[in-house]
Amino acid sequence: MDNQRGRLEHLQKEVLWARVSQEEQALQEMDNTCRKEAHNLEKLKDKIEKVENRVESHVTAQQAMQQELNDIMKQIKEAQPEAAAARKKWMAEKERLKEYEAGIQRIDREVHQKKKEANILKERIEELRSVDHDHATQEKERRETQLGVIEERLRGL
Repeated sequence: MDNQRGRLEHLQKEVLWARVSQEEQALQEMDNTCRKEAHNLEKLKDKIEKVENRVESHVTAQQAMQQELNDIMKQIKEAQPEAAAARKKWMAEKERLKEYEAGIQRIDREVHQKKKEANILKERIEELRSVDHDHATQEKERRETQLGVIEERLRGL
């Protein structure tokens, strides 16, 4: 029995060592898994840190853009009265320009009318000149005829 007991104890020890070996192997696998997870966790922490930095820079950029937008809006509000005054002045100048253009058109119409009248007068003068010329020619012929008659009378005397 001692022999069996020794064998039993020996088998029990072997079983215990087998269990210890299995547990060590399981612990080793868990250790490897934990190391991988720890490594992955570090990578994730780095990625999270990078993303947080990007978010922070985007927030800073957004705040800067918002401030710039606020400044622009302030400038617009400040410029509105100036723009309204400029628009009013522009409208007045535009109205003056229309008046000038209307005056120019009126003057152009008057000039055109005067040119027409001048052309009519030129034509009339030409008519009168030609009539005068014809009349003068007729008068000259009449005088020459009269002179001719008087000369004949004088010869006859």
